[in-house]
Formats: sequence, structure tokens, C-alpha cells
Amino acid sequence: MVLLKLVKSTFSDVIPDLIKHSSNVTQWGLQRGTTILYIPYLPFNFFLEKNDLNSKQKNVISNISNLNKQTKMQATTKIVDNWKKVLNALKTNRNMGKLWSKAIEDHSEIDLEESKKLNDYRLAAHAFIWSKNDQSLWELSSKASIMMQMRFDGFIGFPGGLIDSTDASVVDGLNRELREEINLNEKYYITNENYFFSSVNHQRKIILHFYVKEVTQTELIGIEKAALDSHDYGTEVMGIIRPPLYDIKPGRGFNIFLQNQFVGNSLLQLLKTMSLLDILDNQTILKFIDSC
Repeated sequence: MVLLKLVKSTFSDVIPDLIKHSSNVTQWGLQRGTTILYIPYLPFNFFLEKNDLNSKQKNVISNISNLNKQTKMQATTKIVDNWKKVLNALKTNRNMGKLWSKAIEDHSEIDLEESKKLNDYRLAAHAFIWSKNDQSLWELSSKASIMMQMRFDGFIGFPGGLIDSTDASVVDGLNRELREEINLNEKYYITNENYFFSSVNHQRKIILHFYVKEVTQTELIGIEKAALDSHDYGTEVMGIIRPPLYDIKPGRGFNIFLQNQFVGNSLLQLLKTMSLLDILDNQTILKFIDSC
């Protein structure tokens, strides 16, 4: 997420176009002669190609574009370094390291565009459906509610599955799986904007796309209840699970949950997504891993 503080007089006249042409603009407002924009992505090329902008405005936008690139690069470096620490902690864990290392060795990250070049690989997609949760148990904060499921084979994973050749797209295939597994209402369907990251298992020749959908706590409860009436409930899906994000001493809470059996790279998907969304900060994740 990028925070830009812009001089109102040089940029405010193009804000309506910014809001109109960038669906990822999440918040904007005026404050004491400045414009505050919270923007994960800016369509700078669109603005630079506008004929009705003067040279001063284009120069401001160009400078902001360069700042945005630098900010993204710095943020990306920090994210990569933090994730390397998590992976190292998983691999070197005294009790679970051997099991976790297998998932890490079998799966590597892959760019979405690069994944499209692997034409002979199977495709799968899964969804991280979650909500913020300010409820507490005694004095323990819930932090967030995340939807996972117990599979027919005894492994824990995320709802989703293989994309069929008859599916119009990865997203269509994922929504089909979500209908079958959790009876997901179409108003909560996954879109391309929910895409988060991809992984590849070269040994199994499969690409795993991962999507994130945030809903309200009330909506999540409704989604969980609807899952009881899904086509696959009781056969392919044994039930819905929420990871307990509590830090309970001694040796109870989320660290106990981490010691379950997770299918494929779903544990890595869980930890990485929680880190990127700041559901749990990196130091807390490392502490949970170390206590396993």
C-alpha cells in the first residue's frame, strides 16, 4: 500500500479521472490543501497520455510514478527478506522441520505471466476467505477469522481445487469448486482482483494460484453456515476449520494448530498471506514456529 501526499493545486484537477480509472484506489480525501491518496496501483501511463494535462501536471505525475516504483521496490525487498526468515525457521525447526521442508522444497513461487508459459502443467486454485475479528476469548484477541477445511484425506487445506478443461478460466474453475465444496453464494464469488500469488510444483507439474477474499465477520459466519449444505460436505469436505490465532502459554494456541498435517503448500499459503495482510506480524509468526 502506497501513501502519497500531493500538493492540491498541482494534482486535484485529475483526481476524478484517477478515481474513475483505477478500481484499486481505496481512499482519498482533502486535508489542509493537500490530497491524500492510499493507492496500491496508479495508472500513470493513462495520465501521462492525457492531452488535456499541462506540462507541470505531467511532471508531477511522472515524479510520483518514480516515487511509487521506489516505494514498491523497498517494500518488496522487506517482504522477501521477512519471508526468507519464515522459510528458514520452518526448515530448521527441531520438531517439524523435516515435514515442513518437504513442502518448501516441492513448491516455488512463480510469476503469473511466467506460469502461463507452462502449457502442459495442470492448474489449481484456492481461496483465502477471511474477516477481521475483534472478538476475544478471555483476554486473548482473535485478530481474524480465516476459513480453512478438513479434507477427506485427513489433511487441512483451503477451499478450491483443480481447474477443469471445461472451465472458462481459472477464476471460473475456482468458483465452481467453491460452489461444490462450501456452497458459496455468487455474491461472494472470486474475481481476478482477488488474485494474490502463485506457486509451482515442477515434480507434479501443477501450478497453484491463490486468491484472497475479505468479507465482514457476519458474512463469514453466513458462508460457514451455508457450507453445511454444500454438495461435497461429508464426502470430500469433512468440515470448516478456523485456525486459532491465540497465543496461549505454555505451548497452546496457534502453534499447536501449525503441527497438523497440511495438504501441499497450504501451510505456506496460510503463513505468507497472514504476513502480507499483517494479520500476524513477522516476529509473531516466527515465535509461533519456534514454539512448535
